Amino acid sequence: VRQVGRTCRIHYSTTSARLRDDVIFLVRSLGGIAYSRSRVAAGRVPGRARGRDVRHVSDSYILDIRLPESLQPFRLSRKLERYQQTGGGHPARYMESIERIGEHEAVCIRVDAPNSLYVTDDFIVTHNTLNDSYIILDEAQNTTSEQMKMFLTRLGFDSKAVITGDITQIDLPTDRVSGLIQVQGILANIPGIQFVTFSGQDVVRHELVQEIIKAYEQNNHP
Repeated sequence: VRQVGRTCRIHYSTTSARLRDDVIFLVRSLGGIAYSRSRVAAGRVPGRARGRDVRHVSDSYILDIRLPESLQPFRLSRKLERYQQTGGGHPARYMESIERIGEHEAVCIRVDAPNSLYVTDDFIVTHNTLNDSYIILDEAQNTTSEQMKMFLTRLGFDSKAVITGDITQIDLPTDRVSGLIQVQGILANIPGIQFVTFSGQDVVRHELVQEIIKAYEQNNHP
């Protein structure tokens, strides 16, 4: 199917639900994408074949398919020529929504590969690490122990992480330990990890802020 200003997509129709699913599986395994929609037979205008009407007896499934540029889906020269004029484009998947499902036990995966990529359900390529990145976690005093661990274990190859926070401004419930406080005791002696503590002298805001901080510190430690 050709569209003005866009690359080609492939239409495939079948009345078999099993064949529909198998074609989708094959397309995704090759790095393509396939979307399915149904077409009800009842009430449809009959088609034409060799000068006679052809009734639609069964419901059908229509697949919209896009394949990587390196794959040629046709052997028939007429279709191949038309397809090559615009190509199949770059298949991409998009998030349509994010739904909360509650809190559950989960497992983080990191495979032994330079890019940390692995294939999950429906041939979705993903990873749980951040490679070649400079990552900043701000307001870390409000992370829990679990959240801090989750963030730190996402560190990938050739990446650096900077964590900032103020342990005097923790907004967690009183029964939760701040991940920023806990991590200092757990990781203090690991090479490659450094902790930097700022004092009132490092404040670069209004000159009164230093005095305000000093007053609060004296109030908390009379």
